[in-house]
Amino acid sequence: MSEYSRRRLFVAAFALAGVSAIGCGESCSCEGPRPEPADVTIYVVRHAEKQQLPEDAPEAARKDPPLSREGQLRAMGLTEDVPVRDIDAVYVTKTKRSKDTASAVVALNSVELITYPPQDTDGLVERLRRRHGQQVLVVGHSNTIPLLLKGLGVPEAVEIDEAQYGDMWVVTLHGETATVETRRFGESVERFDPGR
Repeated sequence: MSEYSRRRLFVAAFALAGVSAIGCGESCSCEGPRPEPADVTIYVVRHAEKQQLPEDAPEAARKDPPLSREGQLRAMGLTEDVPVRDIDAVYVTKTKRSKDTASAVVALNSVELITYPPQDTDGLVERLRRRHGQQVLVVGHSNTIPLLLKGLGVPEAVEIDEAQYGDMWVVTLHGETATVETRRFGESVERFDPGR
């Protein structure tokens, strides 16, 4: 092969590599229309009723109390109010009351609990937004849920009283927009208490 032929081959290869690297730009339709991300459905609940411990209880127990009997019944009832078999992930804080609220759903679904730091609202929102086409349960607290709902794009501000239990916010993310439906959870089992 002559020197001239080698140069032409080199120039052609270089030009071809350049076109491949550059691509055809944003106006190109060679990849077809990009599909919209599938919706994400997030069931947000506050932990169920916590046990009221006496003042002389150990400090560690008072900081992280378990669920009361009423709270245990509400947690059992959560399985009636979310689509248990369709839940793809369950997010809880490290507290007993958060984990115990999700325990019946986890027992029926066998999905792994994912612990999140309650102060990292932005990080949790980012993780939830990536779950395209999935349904997720998040168990939070009275002081974390309002921030989470705001971060997810729910326009109405939410306040949760310390004595307020049983509310559930069903947030559906459609790309960058969010819709919310407020429901109640855990009341079917709460009314049926064989111990009474």
